Amino acid sequence: MSESVLTPRETQDRLFVKIALKSRQNDIISGVQRHLVFASFCELFIELITFVKGHEQALTSVVISLKSNSPENQLLARLSQTQYGELLSRLRPIHLKSGQVVHEPRAPVEYAYFPVSGVLSAVVVLSTGNMIEVATVGREGATGLPAFVDLQESPHRVFCQIPGEALRIEVNQLQKASLAEGPFRKMLFSYQAAFFYQVSQSVACNGTHHLEERCCRWLLMTHDRVDADEIELTHEFLAAMLGVRGSSVNEARQVRRRKGLIDYERGKIVVRDRQGMEEASCECYQAVINEYDRLLK
Repeated sequence: MSESVLTPRETQDRLFVKIALKSRQNDIISGVQRHLVFASFCELFIELITFVKGHEQALTSVVISLKSNSPENQLLARLSQTQYGELLSRLRPIHLKSGQVVHEPRAPVEYAYFPVSGVLSAVVVLSTGNMIEVATVGREGATGLPAFVDLQESPHRVFCQIPGEALRIEVNQLQKASLAEGPFRKMLFSYQAAFFYQVSQSVACNGTHHLEERCCRWLLMTHDRVDADEIELTHEFLAAMLGVRGSSVNEARQVRRRKGLIDYERGKIVVRDRQGMEEASCECYQAVINEYDRLLK
């Protein structure tokens, strides 16, 4: 049976039908692709909302610090708006967990950290594994600055004592930002001098003052760097920072508790009498504050 010959009109109609079907097919494929992209976006959006809800306080703290004309890190707050704006693109927010190590002794320094909240401890680690704290760093300062003066290794182990937020900058970026003579470079040198004064004062304090005085000094320094009277802290950790036996710290804590200076709950110390603690502390607490104020005025 011979194939019927189509008229020009029939040929044109069939061509239009094929074009319409092809167009419809493309529309269906595009529609499916759009739905898949939308579904993926929804999944990511849900994950983002979940993350934000779980880290709302931390994100708020960092955003305020990044966007504010007066960042929460007091060292950065000393910069002019122009200077801080130039540095802002090089800073990255990071959450620091309790116990997280940011620098190891005699290991390369990769980042400098400007705390926004929380507290960091710089400690000397002995060959036995025992350690003793030589400096405390909070939002008044920074860590990792030896690399700023071309000392590529940290002399101390630095770890997060109380969790919080920080602004982190790569060491090479910090060095570039501080190459030119100016307020930022001068500020970093001044802070380094203040930090090493705290280290030397801690050495003198640990070797000469009574344990109760040293405990009060340490608690006051930590209290200065948190926004509450409650400090999450065990007496075992405090003993390690002071380089003494846990039983010795426990005895000193009981004395301060009887005097009404503090209360102690499991894993938490509550400051009750700030002025009384200052009176019970050794001279080193105020000496370090005075030197910071003098160098960073």
